[in-house]
Amino acid sequence: VFLNQYERPLNRLVHYGWTGPELYKQIRKEGVTHIVGAVSTCGLLTGVAEYIKEVDSHIKIVGVDGENSNVHRTFHEKKLGEYDVGIEGLGQWRVTETANLAVLDDIKTVSDSIAVSRAKHEAEDNGLLMGLSSGAAMEIAQQISQDKNDSRIVSIIHDGPEQYFHEVDGW
Repeated sequence: VFLNQYERPLNRLVHYGWTGPELYKQIRKEGVTHIVGAVSTCGLLTGVAEYIKEVDSHIKIVGVDGENSNVHRTFHEKKLGEYDVGIEGLGQWRVTETANLAVLDDIKTVSDSIAVSRAKHEAEDNGLLMGLSSGAAMEIAQQISQDKNDSRIVSIIHDGPEQYFHEVDGW
């Protein structure tokens, strides 16, 4: 069975129908101002965003992508460019069929080295084990919290570190 998470709209629809409502149920009374997550296939984040925007349009949805990614370029510049991203799970060479970028408020980029550094920091200092794309999302969440002191942020940690240990020096 080939699920093809990059091309099947069902990827996004499952997160619209299940993950989005579950997340909102947990945060609806918490005053959350932002939801931050890696774009990757765009299924999880844009599915959640579609649901959240229907029930609370004030919550900002911020996608996180690798530098030199065409998802970020398409969102901001409406064009493709040279693709060069080292983090697995970020930095697609094109926008997938699963994506609905129209529901995102912004997409911010993180360098490969910063994503690695953040994932390692979260593991070593906070006991939060995550993959590199989630490290990138945590970095952007941290930046938003510093820029907007009154923000309440949910960062989606959707990957584990075990598949990256062999790729990252010092782990």
